[in-house]
Amino acid sequence: MIKNLVFKFLSKNDIGDFLKILKLYRKNHFLIKNKKYFNWRFKNKNFLNIVILKYKKQIISFLSFYTLKHYDNCLKSKFLFLSLAFSNKNLIPGQFFLLLKFLIKQKNPQCILTYPLSHALKINEKFGFKIKVLSHFFFKTKKNISGIGKFKNFYLKSQKIKGLESNCKIIYNLSKLEFNKEIFNFQIPTKSKNYILNKYQFHPTFRYKYICEINNNFVNSILILRLVKYNDKKVGRIVEFVGKNKNIIKYNNILFNFISKYKLEYIDFYNYGFSRKHLIKAGFFDKSYFKNIVIPDYFNPYINENIKLNLGILSKENNNFKNLNIFKGDCDYDIPV
Repeated sequence: MIKNLVFKFLSKNDIGDFLKILKLYRKNHFLIKNKKYFNWRFKNKNFLNIVILKYKKQIISFLSFYTLKHYDNCLKSKFLFLSLAFSNKNLIPGQFFLLLKFLIKQKNPQCILTYPLSHALKINEKFGFKIKVLSHFFFKTKKNISGIGKFKNFYLKSQKIKGLESNCKIIYNLSKLEFNKEIFNFQIPTKSKNYILNKYQFHPTFRYKYICEINNNFVNSILILRLVKYNDKKVGRIVEFVGKNKNIIKYNNILFNFISKYKLEYIDFYNYGFSRKHLIKAGFFDKSYFKNIVIPDYFNPYINENIKLNLGILSKENNNFKNLNIFKGDCDYDIPV
């Protein structure tokens, strides 16, 4: 056993040393420059959502995380979401394992979710994570060939559902609306109105767009998007959906209006566990069926490539979580890099 190893949650006194090691990861990392986002994302009452490993009093690695309680203290913390991690590989082998073991012991989660990059798949599998791939769908109302995305030899467009009965509206302030609490029971992890408000409406950097299905003055489902601009083009990116999967069909007509209102090239939707049947019926195309199309994920900097988003799942007793729905807004895939 190597001596002088200390595992702990990052404290306010450690922030200066933490930022130094963050510079080793990326010299101009956005967390170094964006203090407001750093505090919003990581600070809790007594500690930060980062575990660190110290060797001879120096931070040599860290692992960041969050639970649903970070955005709504009334929610259960049985799901643990991992995000940014870094280790100095030249010092001590297996630092990621050591940090994760410490975090599991402290938090005792029922399920851990992470978005491992391609180079980290093997190390995640070695620890026991089951690796899945997020599905990628898109909604497109024009037959344009190129722009932000590349649609060579693709001349299809989403079809508008005629006679669709829907009460979907573009909403600018969610806090004034009453939510039907039942809408949070159709998916796992189970979220809440306060979670949605604190994670999206009160985000310190991004400004999200909301489309809600409203019946009898109650929100029955909600679609959350972020607009991304590159040069003179814009696209919409769905980061979260709450409600019954089949209710996505009710958004068909308003997505046409939304694309027109904001002059979007298309809307795309990364997800895991969402009903493909209902997305197709709603007018979405499954990206995996069109190999020549390029719908980029990286915008800062912009990279004109298709990106496969991986999902790692580690659960107790091999729980399959039948209604597990994961979106781009989970695990910090939608961050201001």
